[in-house]
Amino acid sequence: MITKEMKDKYQYLNAFDKPIPYKDLLIYPVRMTNYVPFYSCVDCLMINKNSIPDIKVISMSYLDFLFYKSEKEKDIKKDIDIIAKLCTILSIIFQNEEDKINGKDIKIEYTKDENGKYGLLIDGKEVTSADFEIIKDIICIQNGIELPEENIHPDVQKALDEAQKFYNETHNSGKVGSLEDQMICVSISTPYKFEDIYNLTIRKFTKILQRVDTKLHYKIYMTAVMSGTVSFKKPIEHWTNDLSKTFEERYANVMVDAENFSNKVNMKDLGKKD
Repeated sequence: MITKEMKDKYQYLNAFDKPIPYKDLLIYPVRMTNYVPFYSCVDCLMINKNSIPDIKVISMSYLDFLFYKSEKEKDIKKDIDIIAKLCTILSIIFQNEEDKINGKDIKIEYTKDENGKYGLLIDGKEVTSADFEIIKDIICIQNGIELPEENIHPDVQKALDEAQKFYNETHNSGKVGSLEDQMICVSISTPYKFEDIYNLTIRKFTKILQRVDTKLHYKIYMTAVMSGTVSFKKPIEHWTNDLSKTFEERYANVMVDAENFSNKVNMKDLGKKD
């Protein structure tokens, strides 16, 4: 488990795009050049395994769960096996710039003890299932990946995500630009050239894009207020303020109160019984 002290240290290192040390390993932030392979595979770290109604799965470590899931899905046609995805992620986050230049690949091996528990060897360095739990969280913190809320029922999470998607589609004209479009937005809004953008970490790129949009809207709102033609009920937040959001804030536009939601679920269940 990652402590508050550890998280504060990681946030400091993140601010300067420094690798995060864990035991004898260095975990590097993912750069934009690896955006596509990283995001194609990072879903293997985002499964809420404890929401699966199986005591066997809940009692597993996350690493054991991935191997278990891979074995279960062997007969199902998949574009990429979940262990292959894991291997891709690890090969990206443990490779430093010198290794990339020299074309040196990270050697990743899997171990299994007499009790059937899995472990990893990263360039000969042992990573236990307990270590992997921390490494997984570090990867997500380091690259701005939001893990699912473990105390939220998966059906509720799915409903909220679908409602948020519908809200975005109905309240925002057009569709979200591609990765190329987003890089162009950063390029024309900042002094960054494309070569600079390619070398940014994913986390830094995302924050820059978000901040560019926030600054633009701040200027528009302030211009309207200063003209005297518009007033707002709440003070306009400065564009340099903290932009992080709690779970409730992320879904504020689509949240329903607990009583109404409970009534809807109960009515649905009653309908099934009939």
